[in-house]
Amino acid sequence: MPKDRSVLRRRFGARGARRVEDFGSVDWPFHEFVLRAHQSVQWLAPCYGWMHSPRMAETQHLRNAPITEALIQFQANAADRWEPERLRRDLAAVWSHHINIQENRSLKVELKKEEGKEPEQKVSFSPPEGLMFRGEGIPTVYQARRDGLVVSWLPPYADWETFREAALNGWNEFQEVARPDPLHSVAVRYINRLEFQMEGFRMRDYFMAAPAKPPEISDWNFHGFSHRTFFEVPDSFCGVVLNFSTSFEGAPEKAAFIIDIEVRLKESLSAIDVSKEDVLEHMRHLKNKTFFSMLTPAAIERYA
Repeated sequence: MPKDRSVLRRRFGARGARRVEDFGSVDWPFHEFVLRAHQSVQWLAPCYGWMHSPRMAETQHLRNAPITEALIQFQANAADRWEPERLRRDLAAVWSHHINIQENRSLKVELKKEEGKEPEQKVSFSPPEGLMFRGEGIPTVYQARRDGLVVSWLPPYADWETFREAALNGWNEFQEVARPDPLHSVAVRYINRLEFQMEGFRMRDYFMAAPAKPPEISDWNFHGFSHRTFFEVPDSFCGVVLNFSTSFEGAPEKAAFIIDIEVRLKESLSAIDVSKEDVLEHMRHLKNKTFFSMLTPAAIERYA
């Protein structure tokens, strides 16, 4: 994927290489982007197009944060000592309030065909490759996997400090039970769902940027879009994956959107020689910078 915007302009036109405006981040180089736009009906036709907004929203704590799920991933090889029955028993004792346990298995379908015989289909499941622990009325979800642990926080979201502490405690407990290899990497991901009243809605009032229609098909009407961008962050050991899309779930009188932000390491923890705690704090900063750079003050006021 060309990183030079002049190359993108020649290939895709002036709007093809546009970054999120005022990212603090206008200096963040593209690593790659994927854009899918679905053209069909007219309900969002007047709402879309790349635009300049007066200014982006400032980073702040939102009392009604639109977070549908927050995740912290700890990546470490646990496959060599992966014993599903023992792990299920021992982790259930540690996470005793998470009484709903789900096994993640792969489905395998085989088709056997012999001459003169009807084809024979065989369906089987792999041994558990992961274990998910949930609790009734508990926001934390633990996903023990062969490649480490994912800790999720479901609504209502508390705050970063509470979530980070729960994730780190979960990792320490998983380490003691599963005995994985040394921690290789961590990642932070936040999935946000924002809703606005459809009546009088205009994208430029709430978002710093949105996909545009090429001039040749300007008479086509937007039905929705899915925009995936990869950023390399200068002077950082992290990269950011930003997914911005429409959401078709919810009431028809609402315009709904997903802002899905994942912050990943470019190298292993051992290569950068920074503690996991400091890495997570840096990732939180980049996540917040990305999120608030997407929104105008009017959008933030909706959730403040």
